[in-house]
Amino acid sequence: MFIRRLICAVAALLLVAVPALAEQDEEYEFDFLEEEGYTGEWLELEALGIDFCLPEGWTQTEPQEGAAFAAAAGDGSASVSIRVAAEEVDDIEEWADQNMDSYEAVPGDYVDTIYVETDEVVTAWRIYGNKLLCFEFHRAGREALPLNFVLQVVSSANEIWTDDFGVYERADDADPFAG
Repeated sequence: MFIRRLICAVAALLLVAVPALAEQDEEYEFDFLEEEGYTGEWLELEALGIDFCLPEGWTQTEPQEGAAFAAAAGDGSASVSIRVAAEEVDDIEEWADQNMDSYEAVPGDYVDTIYVETDEVVTAWRIYGNKLLCFEFHRAGREALPLNFVLQVVSSANEIWTDDFGVYERADDADPFAG
């Protein structure tokens, strides 16, 4: 009986906490690489199956052909476009070895990210679900958009969470105080 009441109490807390989390301010600060983080606006990109934090001062722009999303820094010093590079990819380094001449891997990254960097462009690839997404950043120079900042933006992306996880379904359908 005690356990049932405990479960009901936890369910009631979820009913209160989940909507409160959803109503949080849309600005977040990220610090994935243990250096200075950044703030920005949380965006859901349904066409790509991800959400991520667009840096503060950046605005969405019209994507070029083949891209599903594009944005640019307010001062014009940098831009990003995001597209699906490949489907059904399980191992990013295996894919890169088969499709690229050279690349760098982000060391210690819990989700593998690979990239290629020049003075004007940083292209980063990362797997979300079974899709390999390509983030292409154009910049006025390395000082306009450092590699670490690019990798933090890429690292902010996550697969979109749906209510398929069950907690939301039970919270909507069940009466936590019943019985």
